Amino acid sequence: MAKVRGIACAVLFLSFCSVQLARGDELSGLKEQMGVLQRQIEEQARQMGQMQQRIEELEAQRAARIQSPEGVADRITALEERLEQPHKGGLLSLKGARFEIGGELELEFINTQDDAFISEPEPHFQLDKFVLLPKVHLSDNATLEAELEFTQSSVKVVVGTLTFSDLPLDSELKIGLDCRFIAPSRKTEGYPLNGNAFWRDEELGLTWSTKREPFYGILSVSQGLELDSRGVGEDNSYRMLHDNVLVGSYGGVKEVGVGLGFAQELGRLGAVDVLGFGFFNELSDADVAFLKANLSGYTSNDDEQHRAGLNLDYDLGNFNFFTQYIAARDGDLSRYGWYVQPSYKVTLPVKWKYFKTHDFLIRYGRYDVDAPKSFGLPATWDREELMFAVISEVMKNVKLKTEYSINDEKTGSGAARNDELLMQLEVRF
Repeated sequence: MAKVRGIACAVLFLSFCSVQLARGDELSGLKEQMGVLQRQIEEQARQMGQMQQRIEELEAQRAARIQSPEGVADRITALEERLEQPHKGGLLSLKGARFEIGGELELEFINTQDDAFISEPEPHFQLDKFVLLPKVHLSDNATLEAELEFTQSSVKVVVGTLTFSDLPLDSELKIGLDCRFIAPSRKTEGYPLNGNAFWRDEELGLTWSTKREPFYGILSVSQGLELDSRGVGEDNSYRMLHDNVLVGSYGGVKEVGVGLGFAQELGRLGAVDVLGFGFFNELSDADVAFLKANLSGYTSNDDEQHRAGLNLDYDLGNFNFFTQYIAARDGDLSRYGWYVQPSYKVTLPVKWKYFKTHDFLIRYGRYDVDAPKSFGLPATWDREELMFAVISEVMKNVKLKTEYSINDEKTGSGAARNDELLMQLEVRF
């Protein structure tokens, strides 16, 4: 019995010891878990402190913006500028092409010197024209554009072109009715003498252009223009020789134009664009007859016709300088024209949104006709023009153009009084 009791006691002692060891391991694990939990709580407390500090900083910034409205004003200005940008989406045509439309309205006041031969010597208001400018994006590289002109007496298409871009050799092809490629972007409503003589009207044909910076080239093939006459200003008196849009017999495709240009940014010195050009054509029988009727003693049947010249456009900040020279030959008649046009744009540092910008412009040009002068044949006259102009932005998309042209003519005998004041309100949309 004593032996059995001894064994039982030993078993109980070992069991107690094993239980105590297990409890020790369990307590050690609990202590370790508590240590991990404590570290997590401390990390969360640190992060909450950082969040509280950031919230306090944001509250301070908000309070500063409320106290200083300049920041809010800047944000409002930025939003207004974004709203003023044209919508890029456009409409969809019935064929699924993206369609855009713009236009303009021109209202004018005209005062021409009171001369016996002036068409309308009395100062007057007139609606010059209302224009619609549809543009259709047929694809990423094909665009259809037109200019529809409405006056009080007529409706006509003055521009209608289909343009293919992103062609090989970094080129573009334009097909349709448009001005000669030598026509510059015009700031004034009035045309220079060169414009009235050589590039005011449109011709049907195609123009291909390519560029390899800083050079570019242009080639045009068209039906050309026909000789006619028109006035030098809004008043249509004392008409000069003019390359007119073709309205008579087409006479075939006969005019070829070529141009070679150089356009380069010059850093702090600005930017320059120089274009040399030439147009080669033949006079029609109607053109020869027109010369005989409008020039003193003209009897030639020569049908040679060409124009050659140079455009130079220079920009430096708000300053722009443009000049053009053209030498022309029509049969036995030689003509020469040139003009210079400096302008400077001023933006006033004012708070209101009306009349903030003004473009001040001066243009001086000459046009010489190598023919005997006759007062009864204004197409024979040599001419000079001096224009002073201010183009003011009344508000966004509304301009007031104030232009005064001083015209001087060498008539052979007698004097023409045809200086002109033009004020035009131009509204674009």
